[in-house]
Amino acid sequence: MAPQVIGVLSRRFGDFEAAEDAVQEALLAAATQWPADGVPANPRGWLIQVAARRMTEQVRGEQAR
Repeated sequence: MAPQVIGVLSRRFGDFEAAEDAVQEALLAAATQWPADGVPANPRGWLIQVAARRMTEQVRGEQAR
């Protein structure tokens, strides 16, 4: 599932390395949140959404510098 999420984000944002990092962070978030809250109905969509937010935050942070 992670390779598919990386593919979606790298196409959307045009940065493979940043997509990998964001997906790793999303997987860590899933590892802590899903056991407590349960696996969402659409896990891949959840990972894409969380990783995309991480990438957006990273881009905004770089632009602010």
